[in-house]
Amino acid sequence: MPPAPPPAVHAGGGEPPLSWEEALRLYHDYLLARRRAQLTIYEYERTLKKLRDALAADAPRPADVTLDQLRRYQLGLLRRRLAAGTVANATARIRSFFRFLYLDELLPRDPAGRLEPPRVPTRLPGEVLAPGETEQVLKAAAAAKQPLLARALLEVLYGTGVRRAELLALDLADVDHRQRVVVVRAGKGEKPRVLPLAPGCYQALLAYLDYGRPELEREPVPALFLGARGKRLSNGSLARLLRELGQAAGLQKQLTPHVFRRSCATGLLNNGTNLKVIQAVLGHESLETTSVYLNLSPEEIRREVLTRHPRERFEA
Repeated sequence: MPPAPPPAVHAGGGEPPLSWEEALRLYHDYLLARRRAQLTIYEYERTLKKLRDALAADAPRPADVTLDQLRRYQLGLLRRRLAAGTVANATARIRSFFRFLYLDELLPRDPAGRLEPPRVPTRLPGEVLAPGETEQVLKAAAAAKQPLLARALLEVLYGTGVRRAELLALDLADVDHRQRVVVVRAGKGEKPRVLPLAPGCYQALLAYLDYGRPELEREPVPALFLGARGKRLSNGSLARLLRELGQAAGLQKQLTPHVFRRSCATGLLNNGTNLKVIQAVLGHESLETTSVYLNLSPEEIRREVLTRHPRERFEA
């Protein structure tokens, strides 16, 4: 009878290699500790579970995964004609997962360390509302079924640049009337930020709170914005309202919270607002994200630096 093979060498001393279930549970706890949003955690876990299922035959445990297997899996995603951006996001999640396991000494090596994301084509700039178009939409709000609600929503979206989920998650307690600011608590990564309310935005919100919201409220609800049934305004109701307002205003552009978010940022930029301030308003973690979001070209950045630098001024 041949001798038994020597036990496999793995991280963590003499303990058996980590199972996929254990690894995913530990990574879930890590993401929670990093204060990642629940939706972000869900997307990460969905990506990793698909990877686990695809590699189950050849890699029953994370320690069995190789770079070649990951590259073949990535190639398979591309052959399914998934968008390069989608595959790049999946690649980033896979890299983050294995890097976490490796740095915590749960794996003897990082198989994804040299896994490169696909090249993502430069996105066309997103739609932005011109000032005149914004005025058209605001005028259309006066004829809405709930004009005070519609006006307040538009003013907050355009005035603060909040994301869709952030807007819908706002509570009454998040509005500081003394400072005239709104505290956004449900941002990406759940990092709260305080956003000032311009006079027009605050007056529209105040009118809604004094006269519009009481008509909608059926019972005490903490939500700032309410739907027709007196509950927190839903994503579907918001989308329907914006669609109706866009049609009433005669716009060819599709109105979404993201259009208002980009319009807010672009308006701030065009009026000379510092890029770091715009980054803080939008809640971006890096200035690079803000630059890409605003579709700033290298030539635009060069011109601004050369003509506005305090040390010297040059001809761009």
